[in-house]
Amino acid sequence: MKKNSLLKTIAIAFLVVVVLSWIIPTGSFSGTTYTESTTIPVGLINLFRLPVMTMQAFVQYIVVFLSIGAFYGVLNKTGVYSDIVKDIAKKMKGKEKGLLIAVSIIFALIGSLTGLSTFGFFLVPFVAAILLLSGYDKMTSLLATVGALLVGETASIFGFSGAGYVINIFTISMTDEIITKIVLFILLTGLYVFFIAKNAKLVKNKKEEKIPFLVTDKASKKSKMPLIVIGIIFIVISIIGMYNWYYGWGIEVFNKLNESISNVTIDEYPILSNILYGITVLGYWGNYEFSVAILIFSFIISWIYNVKMDDMFDGIKNGVREIAPVAFYATMANVVFTVMLSSQTNMYATVLNWLNGIKSTFSIPVVALISLTGSLFYNDFYYLLSNAGGILNAYEAIYYPITGVLVNGIYGIMMMILPTSVILVAGLRYFGIGYTEWLKKVWKYLLEALIVLILITIIVTILI
Repeated sequence: MKKNSLLKTIAIAFLVVVVLSWIIPTGSFSGTTYTESTTIPVGLINLFRLPVMTMQAFVQYIVVFLSIGAFYGVLNKTGVYSDIVKDIAKKMKGKEKGLLIAVSIIFALIGSLTGLSTFGFFLVPFVAAILLLSGYDKMTSLLATVGALLVGETASIFGFSGAGYVINIFTISMTDEIITKIVLFILLTGLYVFFIAKNAKLVKNKKEEKIPFLVTDKASKKSKMPLIVIGIIFIVISIIGMYNWYYGWGIEVFNKLNESISNVTIDEYPILSNILYGITVLGYWGNYEFSVAILIFSFIISWIYNVKMDDMFDGIKNGVREIAPVAFYATMANVVFTVMLSSQTNMYATVLNWLNGIKSTFSIPVVALISLTGSLFYNDFYYLLSNAGGILNAYEAIYYPITGVLVNGIYGIMMMILPTSVILVAGLRYFGIGYTEWLKKVWKYLLEALIVLILITIIVTILI
């Protein structure tokens, strides 16, 4: 990857929106009523101020990615992490194609069933190390991990950041159009796995190169089992903590558990709630809570493997230093989002009003354009849906489920293209792959995915 080429691509996307801010008037919606305002151009000062604001507003991404780096830096100090990676790669020798397919399906399932993209990225250094050690190149490793994660989110079945947002905006059930969502996932994932398996080649006599976050020292005599058990526990706790069970499924067990803890008193003094003050209810974790959990487990692993304090902090320093560029690029991918958040009225509302004027009832082309243009402005699906909700909710309720599938699908495809996609940018920077190189690799698959999505939407619409 040419130095700073990805950052330049992000800057170009930012400048395009800056130019549009001088052309497109802003506006706002109240239900389906549109109120036009004036243009709010991004001036010379804001041209420099908004990128700085992005660092401030989205510091959560800096925190979570640095935490991931610190975690893997500590793992390398245990002496057993590299052994686990090498053992798995060794056992997969001769079965590399099966490994690649399994990894792709697992990451797609994580994206589709949970929608937890930062959690998915947490697994990338470990899985990518296995793939790279097995002889695959960095592009193949990127496709099988980050790419597959994004494919899963495109065909969201139960992922809260996809299907979960849809059901809350449209007030429908997670199981509405469940067959459609499953069929879409099978087709998109099947096409993707075929695409990867067809193009992936093992590199014979592969030149020795540094694998990110993997120190291949001599084998350790320490047991690997504690790290494996802790890793599984951490994964389970993270999924439980980050997936919103209440708003996704109406499950109140964690809310009630929190209330029970708060009600424990000694002489009317809320002892447990004060001891645990600051803890977030399971199911409501964000990137900050996830980061705290990562650091806590890093310390637990250090303690179990008797890692000296100096070595632990040295590992943290090395890990943070290695992933710092990824954290920076992932944060700056939000710069266009910052432009949209900087004003109470926005350009997207004006675009929505124009699209609604084309056809104010359910229309596949119009809904697709609503999602496509929204993806250009927002890299957060919730904000896209919230802004477009007034228009989309005005359609007949019978179309709500398929509308959600289509909007989410278009958004997911765009997040595999746009340089404002946080996880895509993080993946490209992590593997050192250029933006244009990525587009050249995946454009045919994305075209196929778009065709499949549109055809399924047409069939379901006809059957309604």
